[in-house]
Amino acid sequence: MSWLAAIQDPLNWASLALSSVLLLRMTVEGLHRTYKWFFLLLLVDCVRTAVLLTLPLQSTRYAYTYMLTAPLIWLLYFLVLRELWGIVLSDHKGIESLALQVMYIGLAVAVVLSVVLSYLELTGPGAERKYPVLVGFFVFHRVVVAILLLMVLLLGGFLMWFPVQLRRNVVYYAIGYVVYFLSKSVLLLVRNVLEKDVTIMLSAANLLIGNAVLLFWIVRLNARGQESSISVGHRWNREEADAAVEQLKAINQALVRAGRQ
Repeated sequence: MSWLAAIQDPLNWASLALSSVLLLRMTVEGLHRTYKWFFLLLLVDCVRTAVLLTLPLQSTRYAYTYMLTAPLIWLLYFLVLRELWGIVLSDHKGIESLALQVMYIGLAVAVVLSVVLSYLELTGPGAERKYPVLVGFFVFHRVVVAILLLMVLLLGGFLMWFPVQLRRNVVYYAIGYVVYFLSKSVLLLVRNVLEKDVTIMLSAANLLIGNAVLLFWIVRLNARGQESSISVGHRWNREEADAAVEQLKAINQALVRAGRQ
């Protein structure tokens, strides 16, 4: 599978080019102000990718650059997800408040769990103590990504079940982000337990999916998408969709009342 390894760099350069085009398009269309954390994530990821592409893959400088910038990317993933939940639930403040509380708790759990697992991995029988910083980093990385993946899947499930009226841009933004983050996180979570050839294949597939999502955003996100609305959930059954709307309203009202007490 040497040809897969050979296309990694071209795919990364393609990702950088597509991200740059998307940043420019969002700026021209005025979307950078509405989706500010998404815009910032794209910008930071662009700069990070450009820097990493100039460094030898197996070098110490590459490793340090990757590890030192990773926490910023994790934080931006979290802020983008928070932004998405806030936009999707803008008309359901009770549920939005609960969703944000769950996100903050999830982030705190990720931090605590990462520290505990890092300690166990570094002090347990047969522990790898030669590179403690590297071990701790990858443990933290896996836990944070797993928590964020769970939150992303919850968002995807919510959009599929509840027919919330959303601007077209929000729907495209959310769908793209779910696919984009899902492809990235699955690779990060399984790369240490699979054979090298399989990992290389998944990495190439991940880059292809990521580039396809970037292209999807370039084509779909525009100023007109802020004016028209659509819903995704329960498109297959109108009666169930109406029932889901009433269920959502009832849950939201109950949470609002609970918050006032």
